[in-house]
Amino acid sequence: MLCTLVNALGAVITGKTEDVLILFKLSTLILVGGAGLILVNWWRFTPSTWPPIIDVITGGMIIFLAYEGFELIANTAADIDSQRSLSRAFYSSVITVIIVYIVIAIVTVALCHTVLWLKLGTML
Repeated sequence: MLCTLVNALGAVITGKTEDVLILFKLSTLILVGGAGLILVNWWRFTPSTWPPIIDVITGGMIIFLAYEGFELIANTAADIDSQRSLSRAFYSSVITVIIVYIVIAIVTVALCHTVLWLKLGTML
C-alpha cells in the first residue's frame, strides 16, 4: 500500500524513496561486511577447505544473474544529458558492487562453520 502511494506521488518522490532505500541497503551491507572482516578466520581459505568445483560454478552463475540488473543503467541512456555522467554512474556502481560482493563473500565463507554447511547439505 505504501509503495503504491509513493508511486502515485510522482517520479521525483519515487526516485528519492528509492535513493533512501538503496542507501539503507548499502549501509547495512557495508556495516556487516566491515564488522565481519574483524572476525574473519583466514585459515578457512586454505585449499583443503575449498568446495567442489560444481559449487563454485553454481555460485558464479548466481553472481552473473545478479549483475544483469546493470542493464537498467544502460536503458536510461536516452534520458541522460551527459554521457560522461552515465559512464561515471555505470563504472562507479559496478566497482562498488564488486567490492561489496567480495567483502560479503569473504565474511560469509570465513564466519560460517563447516559443520553447519554439512548439516544443511544433509537436510536438502
